[in-house]
Amino acid sequence: MRKTIIHIIILSCRKATQLIEKKLHTRLSRRERVQLKWHNSICDICPLYEKQVIIIDKVLRDDLAKTPDEQVFPAVEVEALQARIIDSIKK
Repeated sequence: MRKTIIHIIILSCRKATQLIEKKLHTRLSRRERVQLKWHNSICDICPLYEKQVIIIDKVLRDDLAKTPDEQVFPAVEVEALQARIIDSIKK
């Protein structure tokens, strides 16, 4: 019972990374925001992961804004990756 309560309050790194990805594409619920904030306050790795994800997302979005000839990453692949991320968040 106590273990279940702890996992409700303090997220695993796996769940935290899912929330970090979800945060890029949708709005987190109040509970999710609090859980992620608490997790990041005690975890050294997940805040770094979040910074990296934000940078990667910005690079991909900036690349998509370019004309097809200027793009480094094929738009089809970027959009497919985004769809896969969103699908995994919804599960």
